[in-house]
Amino acid sequence: MTQSELWSDQQIHYNDNLEKAEALSSAITKVSFEEHEWLQEKLSRAYNDVSFRKMFSFGDSTHFAIDLKALYEDLVIVSKNIHNQPLQQLTLPEVLESFRSITVVEGEAGSGKSALLRKIAILWASGCCPILSRFKFVFYLSLNSKGRDEKLVDVICDQLVGLEGSLTKDSLKNICQSLRNQVLFLVDDYDEMNTVPCEIEDLIQKNHLNKHCLVIAVRTNRTGSIRHYTNMILSIGEFPLPSTLYLLRKLFSHNIRLVEDFYIQMVQEETIQSLFKTPLFVVSLGAYWVQYPDSNMFTDMVILKAYLLYISLKYPQECERLKALVSSCGELALRGLYKSCFDFSEEDLSEVGVKGDDALRFGLLSKFTAQRLHPLYKFLHLSFQEFLAGLRMSELLASEVPENVEKGLWYLQQINTFVKISGRYKYILMYACSKPSDAVPKIISHLLNLINCEESFESRSENDVYLQQTPKLQLMQLQVLCITFRLLPELCHSQVTQIVLKLATELAYQSNMVPACAPMLLTFLSGKEFSIHQFGSKNGFISRFFLDYPESLFLPSRFVTSFTGKEEIVDLSLAESCYSKLGVPVVDKEYAPAFKLFSDVSKQVKEDADFNNSYRSLIPQHLPDSIIAPFVPMKGYKKIPHLKFDASYVKSLQVHDLQNLVILFSVFDCIELRLKNCQGLMESIQTAIEQNLGSFKVCSIHYGTLSVVEENLLLSMTSLESLGIKGLISTPETIFANLDKYTFLKELSMDLPDCQNIFDIIPEGFRQLHSMEKLLIYNVQFQNSSARLVEFMRNFKNLAVFHLKHSDFSEFGALMDAISTCKMLREIRLTGLSFGEKDLLSLAAALPNFTALKVLDLAGLNFTDEEACTALASALSCLVALEELVLPIGKGITHEAKVIVQQCFHIPNLQKLEFNQSLSDEGLLEIANVAVEGGFQKLEFLHLMANHNTTEPAWRTFFQTLSNMPKLHKVDFSRIFTHSIKCEAATVRSFVQCVSRLPSLKTISMIGWLFDADDLKMFDVMKEQHPQSKSLNLTWEWILPFSPIVQE
Repeated sequence: MTQSELWSDQQIHYNDNLEKAEALSSAITKVSFEEHEWLQEKLSRAYNDVSFRKMFSFGDSTHFAIDLKALYEDLVIVSKNIHNQPLQQLTLPEVLESFRSITVVEGEAGSGKSALLRKIAILWASGCCPILSRFKFVFYLSLNSKGRDEKLVDVICDQLVGLEGSLTKDSLKNICQSLRNQVLFLVDDYDEMNTVPCEIEDLIQKNHLNKHCLVIAVRTNRTGSIRHYTNMILSIGEFPLPSTLYLLRKLFSHNIRLVEDFYIQMVQEETIQSLFKTPLFVVSLGAYWVQYPDSNMFTDMVILKAYLLYISLKYPQECERLKALVSSCGELALRGLYKSCFDFSEEDLSEVGVKGDDALRFGLLSKFTAQRLHPLYKFLHLSFQEFLAGLRMSELLASEVPENVEKGLWYLQQINTFVKISGRYKYILMYACSKPSDAVPKIISHLLNLINCEESFESRSENDVYLQQTPKLQLMQLQVLCITFRLLPELCHSQVTQIVLKLATELAYQSNMVPACAPMLLTFLSGKEFSIHQFGSKNGFISRFFLDYPESLFLPSRFVTSFTGKEEIVDLSLAESCYSKLGVPVVDKEYAPAFKLFSDVSKQVKEDADFNNSYRSLIPQHLPDSIIAPFVPMKGYKKIPHLKFDASYVKSLQVHDLQNLVILFSVFDCIELRLKNCQGLMESIQTAIEQNLGSFKVCSIHYGTLSVVEENLLLSMTSLESLGIKGLISTPETIFANLDKYTFLKELSMDLPDCQNIFDIIPEGFRQLHSMEKLLIYNVQFQNSSARLVEFMRNFKNLAVFHLKHSDFSEFGALMDAISTCKMLREIRLTGLSFGEKDLLSLAAALPNFTALKVLDLAGLNFTDEEACTALASALSCLVALEELVLPIGKGITHEAKVIVQQCFHIPNLQKLEFNQSLSDEGLLEIANVAVEGGFQKLEFLHLMANHNTTEPAWRTFFQTLSNMPKLHKVDFSRIFTHSIKCEAATVRSFVQCVSRLPSLKTISMIGWLFDADDLKMFDVMKEQHPQSKSLNLTWEWILPFSPIVQE
């Protein structure tokens, strides 16, 4: 064969082999394509299978599940840089487009990581997501309970229905090698175990060679372990409130009313809103609603109990382990809250026996490691921390181990103020009483006893970081409560009674421990004033208690119902005008903060009034059925002792309110009727009054006018024991002309600025009212009728209280003789009168007769005669029972100031001393000397206002000397801004040292004293060590209608 023929044969053979190779290659490609297509179909079926689509968040413990194919709500997903700083928020399409190499999706337990990965697989399987069409294969891998030796192919096949045996190690390897970045691995539960299968570790660590796409879901504490392999970190934020509502509407579309009611509750309760920071809490609530459809479904406690319940059901084989962990986490939570600590170290966990890995796995804690030298642990939510803390407190208090009970009582006793139980600490108590327990009576007993402890009224809250976590609206209410305690102490007991009773009854009922707690609650109610509007509170527990224990209706000293309509805006222009006449203060720059602008205050007053009026206009009824419900069963039976009906700015009542008022009046034996600016209201409620005329014992009418019908109604209340008329536009002469008809009258108060000669109208029979105990006369112009009052007074032998203020009364000598026969007098207030020197001598001569006198108020009486003032000073020593002394003014008083103060040695029960305008330097220093020598042991209030003749050196010596006043509660050393004192450093130092020596002092008013920043800093340093540090308050700013002239 020639060489040419040989080459030709080889060429033919080569061509035959090439054709066979091409045919083989084509066959292999076809087989591979068909296998890929078949596998893709298998995966699609698996991802569309109900076992994959439905998420059973709590394992097999509940049938409640979400079908991710039918229902999914977008999460808040934010991209982060390598320094863990947020970059931008991404939508789901943007998230899908961002998948390159390795992407980490981090989030807390229950934040929706698994749902997101499964949703991606479902979207790919649908074939309707163009963004995901670039991936030929999507493999979902759950690492839950996988070991180190688990094979990648087995991890995939074990989780997908119908895939067993369909995917081999070789075929998977072939797919990965040939398709590279067209393969997407969704790695879930990366942080469920400490061990990750070796093949998956290789998949992650060698991905820079393999070029696949991986999306790895991790909890926040595991991000650090794979951060250096990733090119993108996505963080899941808090679940949006609209998403919560969307899910619930879809899940409970058959019961939209339930979702709407829940939404209303959520809007009202900021705590509930903030609880739904992860979808898992939504799922917990949904599962609870399904399992317990008849329970109270709208409280934060339900949500938290549901979450803990289903966590325990998710791990049924580890109940005891979880129980022990909940207890130790509760100890951690309790310690943290009392220290305002919300972040915990591994050392903190170790101290209470918490194993961090277990707490993370069970979803009790979250762990944060990114950009930190040491890991940080947090509870899932502040409310969850409080919930576990409450459970722990309950466990301790109910323990049979004395040491545990003692520890629980220590924790309980730290919740020791009304501000605390009105703020965030309340939640600890509520969660501690979430179930029947011996702890509940101990907690309620503690609450009810707070009202007997003076320390309970401390109002400072700004230094308590935990307390400041209180929801915004509740925090505003808390601030109002603090202001009330400080400025209106007389309202404290009424306010705190409501707070304590509302909380105590709620705890008793929610824990089903009412029988054990009822005796304590009944004792607490005894002798207290009770607002019937508490029966209308939304939780309804107080009303329920009174219905369950009807004997409780007879325990309060009196019931009170208060109605307020649209208030008139207070006109502050007159006050502004008065200040303007005094001139504009000139101050150095450092003292400018001592002056605040009046217009700002005036504006705030108007805004507050507008807000209150707007709110009141939304109240549909003054007296709804819920408020009178506890009284209805009493109709026709034994009458309840006492009702106070108080109304302001109300002109009439609705028909239904009137019907309920008739019922309310009918069950009371004694009714107080107090009306302020309520023109026409008496006529509006005429039916209710006429049916119960004999029950009206007290009536007080302030401002407005009385119609003829109303005057006749008032005259028909012949059982009245107290009558008050104030500021009426026209004088009700018919009433005063028939005063003698009120044969049971014990108290009469009249404040009639525009009335002349009213005592000429009062009949002679008035003197026969021998039961008269209190006579208050304000702004009455007697002209020629002063003697008539004296005649009446001679017959009132039982008179205990007598006030005469701002009047032209002229028969003071005769009046003093008349009241000298009133041996039971306890209180005399003579203010704003034209007293002469002879009148003062008459008063001084009469004072020794009043050995039982407790209050002597001579404010505004002006005396210049030194002899008369000497007589007054001498007479004061006879008033050994005196508790309140308000001294007059004038040069004579200034001259005798030292002697007057010395008389206080003989008044051991003195609790309040007011020496304003006329105190001399000598008198000021004598106050300090008398105190040092033990003369003011019971003094609580010391008012030395507008004493402009006293000098700064005298005040400095006063501060240096003053001490030994154990009860002193409030001082007022204020001055008019035209006579301000620019304090020298030595004076400030003496003042601060003085305050440090007064252990009970809480309120200091020094308006008109100019303090700079260093002065105030010195005070604050002392305050931290003062026994009343939480309550001590210094007021020193003037509020003026103009700004001061500031000198540079």
